[in-house]
Amino acid sequence: MKKLFVFLLVLLASLPALAAGTQDIAALVGQARQFAEASLSGSQARITVGMVDTRLRLPACATPLKPSWLGGRIEGNTAVDMACPSAGWNIRVPVKVERDAMVVVLRRSVSAGSTLTADDVMLVAARSNMAAVSVTDLNEAIGQTVTQNLSAGLILRRGLLRQQQIVRSGQKVQLVASDGSFQVGAEGVAMKNGSVGDVIGVRMPSGRVISGVVSASGSVEIRF
Repeated sequence: MKKLFVFLLVLLASLPALAAGTQDIAALVGQARQFAEASLSGSQARITVGMVDTRLRLPACATPLKPSWLGGRIEGNTAVDMACPSAGWNIRVPVKVERDAMVVVLRRSVSAGSTLTADDVMLVAARSNMAAVSVTDLNEAIGQTVTQNLSAGLILRRGLLRQQQIVRSGQKVQLVASDGSFQVGAEGVAMKNGSVGDVIGVRMPSGRVISGVVSASGSVEIRF
């Protein structure tokens, strides 16, 4: 019993030394958070720091930790790499970075077939992952036709819009060819309806059909 008592005393006496010899994981995560917040200061990004197993035992770092973004990535699901050069270890702290993006939202409800005006739309901040499928410029929405009934407050996705038709089938159009140094044009007849960017055929007076791209001016351009 006496030997057991002595052993426990020795063990208890050694605990502070053992604790001092291991890295404080919670403090390490806190430093990773500070690094991430400082890196993105002023960007209005939202930062979420993930969990690291606090039971992990690493030798205490005798020198300041060196934080860096894993692979230089500062978007989406990434990590801050916390390295200890003196002890030769590093640990990755998971971090999620989300940024706001401006997207177009409906001010009021609109019916299918309606042409959007400046009074129908506005810009609001939303999660950045919405920008990839949403309209992000008011000019992209104004003048376009909605394909279905839409409610006020809805974020406009590109698939909900149909560009206004610039050219109608049977309409006389100017077919323009240019290589940058000169430009020639001739009149023909559009073979089908077309919006800006659509490829349509134009029947020339000779009967030949030439394909071109509808421009915002209503002409059809032959692009080389």
